[in-house]
Amino acid sequence: MTMGGRFLSRGAVFIIFLAWTTGSISAISIGLAGDATFQIVSGQGFGPKEQGGGGADIYLQVPLVTWVRLGASFALSEVVPSDTTGGFVYRGYGVGALGVFVEAAGPLGTWDRVGSFEAGGQLGANADWAAYQYTTLYFFYPELMTEGFIGVRLAGLPALQLRLSVPVRIELRHDLDYSFSTAISFGANYTFGGDR
Repeated sequence: MTMGGRFLSRGAVFIIFLAWTTGSISAISIGLAGDATFQIVSGQGFGPKEQGGGGADIYLQVPLVTWVRLGASFALSEVVPSDTTGGFVYRGYGVGALGVFVEAAGPLGTWDRVGSFEAGGQLGANADWAAYQYTTLYFFYPELMTEGFIGVRLAGLPALQLRLSVPVRIELRHDLDYSFSTAISFGANYTFGGDR
């Protein structure tokens, strides 16, 4: 076995030991969310217009400490074309996105027979691969994201949390002057083992 192989093996054992002793891996969460999106976009010498859309994402979270979680996500979304006022239109497009984020949350309180409430926020970044509708024109852009949320962990099923959130995204596209979006998102996540 080479020295590099020994180092890799020791590194893997260390990571497994760290996860085992801190309990982070035992409290892994998986979630699913859907959203309705409102976007404002402007570019190529044309004025700003609104576009609507929607999407869904699946995500995985691992707690670093009690109130901080690290996550990764995969999302699919669709943006519809803008209206034709002013004699121009911004095309609609579909997007597949891979993202990473860090989340912090704290308790709000408990409501008998309903569950425990928490509020928090996320900061993250996405790598987006998109295609304009009815074309084979593909393009890539990075995206920055922040999100505020309120969640309730159900009294009868404490492993399940329902969540309402408002994500805000900035698309860093080279073909536009700017593109911002916000959404209303509803989802749920399930925690496997560990502290909830």
